[in-house]
Amino acid sequence: MKIKNLIVVTAATSALILGCSSKIQKADISDTANPAQEISRLDFEVQEGYKQQLDVLANKDFTQAQKYLTEAKDDLASDQSQKEVLEDVAYAEAYMQKARQTAEVRSPKVSSVLEVREKALAAGAHNSGPNEKTLKKIDDDLRDKAGNFDRLDADSMSEFQTRYMALELDAITENQIGNARSRIQGARDNRAARYTPSVLKKAEIDLATAENVIRANRSLPANYMASVKDANRSSELLTATLAATNGGRVDEGTATRLVAQERALRERDREISSLNTDLEGAASSQQNLKNRMEQQNERLSAANAAVNMQKTIDMARKQFSPNEAEVFQQGNKLLIRLKAMNFPSGSANLTENSMDVLSKVRDVATTLKTSEVIIEGHTDSTGKRALNEKLSEARAESVAKYMENNGLEGVKMETMGFGFEKPIATNKTKAGREQNRRVDVILTPSTSTSPVVPSAVE
Repeated sequence: MKIKNLIVVTAATSALILGCSSKIQKADISDTANPAQEISRLDFEVQEGYKQQLDVLANKDFTQAQKYLTEAKDDLASDQSQKEVLEDVAYAEAYMQKARQTAEVRSPKVSSVLEVREKALAAGAHNSGPNEKTLKKIDDDLRDKAGNFDRLDADSMSEFQTRYMALELDAITENQIGNARSRIQGARDNRAARYTPSVLKKAEIDLATAENVIRANRSLPANYMASVKDANRSSELLTATLAATNGGRVDEGTATRLVAQERALRERDREISSLNTDLEGAASSQQNLKNRMEQQNERLSAANAAVNMQKTIDMARKQFSPNEAEVFQQGNKLLIRLKAMNFPSGSANLTENSMDVLSKVRDVATTLKTSEVIIEGHTDSTGKRALNEKLSEARAESVAKYMENNGLEGVKMETMGFGFEKPIATNKTKAGREQNRRVDVILTPSTSTSPVVPSAVE
């Protein structure tokens, strides 16, 4: 009897020690549960945990859950007993439950940061090497600085929002034109600047155009997909043309024609195949061929327009310092986002500093022989909607009046006040509100204008 009691006491003591070392009570998992099904269920919970951002909000417990899940998989693969596998599953489930509870408490404290981080994840920040490393660095910094998420002040949250927003843009850009960028870099490494300089220049311009359009329309894929397609097509053409030069033994012009002929032959083979399968479609195919030729001419015109637009953007950007304005492409128009207007609070009166910036806008508009100017006023979300709309309209009209009185009298001028309807950043932080208080000037350049660079900002 004494020996039996000693064994019972020892077992109980071991169980107590094990319980203390795990620091958590196992979840209730039935002894008759199917181990493979339980592991599959936990796998799904872990993936959902990433979507719930448990890896940031409750990293310690979430990591423990993953550790026990891995042990359960290893035990199952090595034919360990069902009891051992389910014990690992039970601990994994317990840590998942604790992680969710912790996240539920912490999430409201940093909701504005998590919203921006979620956008970065949705853009694929965790899918590529460099961006994945950047995400981990920001996440580690956030956890270190936040502690239990009670120590984040407004400036710190604004800093993390800015870093996650930059990561989101990098992820979108990588997903859309990362391959094009790699192809172009590979071509440069293989002496494209020497063997195919013209094709390289066209690919670089299309890539830069796509980058600019994505930057200005990160949340509107429909607005940048055409530019992305052009960048990818040009980079593929560059790769093919460079290969056709045979290490410089064939000149660029000949290589370009060879690639065009090869592609035309492939296209012709597809057409012949289609004609053989359905002879009745011959007339239709002829019309299609004609249509494709017309489309090719349209693409050529569009390519020339893109080159001119890129030159126009580069010219305009040189006129402003970084804290004065940003310049983006908006279709066939130029968007100048004024950052240094500094209107007095609640006022639409122009300051002396703002007039200096506006004179540069006027010079750009004059150089481009602008046919139409649209001026949009925007505010942050502070205050009532009606007052913000009225104030934004008044500020837009002040800018328009300056333009009309200083050299743009005959240009069609339109003003709009959007209040806080079109934010470009979050209104939950001071930095975001400052970005939203802006004036956007949209210029329609003359199609016949070749950019002439006036005196640039030093």
